[in-house]
Amino acid sequence: MFSSLFRRSKPSTATRLYAAVVARSRHPALFGPNAMPDSFDGRFELLAMHLYLLHARLRDEGQAGKQLSQEVFDAFIDDMDAALREAAVGDQAVPKRINKMTRVYYGRAGVYDTVLGPEPAEEQQREQALTTILARNIFPDDEPEKNFMAASRLARYMAHEHTHLQQQAADVVMEHAGVFMGDPVLPSAADI
Repeated sequence: MFSSLFRRSKPSTATRLYAAVVARSRHPALFGPNAMPDSFDGRFELLAMHLYLLHARLRDEGQAGKQLSQEVFDAFIDDMDAALREAAVGDQAVPKRINKMTRVYYGRAGVYDTVLGPEPAEEQQREQALTTILARNIFPDDEPEKNFMAASRLARYMAHEHTHLQQQAADVVMEHAGVFMGDPVLPSAADI
């Protein structure tokens, strides 16, 4: 009689896509002294970056892509809400924090769109612009040369992932099969 109450439903496509975004944004290869700082802000920035990359690909797929992108974003909001509540943030403060995270995400997405949008810049210009954006938004000013190197590595990684997703067939992306597969590859310092 009660067995239907305890059965887990199959995760939706949006849930699976969001899980892929989270898994990639938490990959250890993306953190460290020559990459993203392993901090709350660093983890959030990588999550926003990967959400943007998926959104940029899905928006090319008409209404179905836009709808799926919105569902993935809704999963992100639900996840942030649950994480804040688990961290014992008060019920009245959660909506304010979610609002702030949403504004930060849309701010980042707008800036990334200037470089990777519908008419992306040439590869070298794209990487230079992304490096400037990432250095300004993510890294403190205390070690500019080291931070520029880390931002440059992340910019190349982001540009590569953007290109990879854009080359994937719509059905492959929308069914999660081609999203952030394998380990992330950041260029070495010698390649920069």
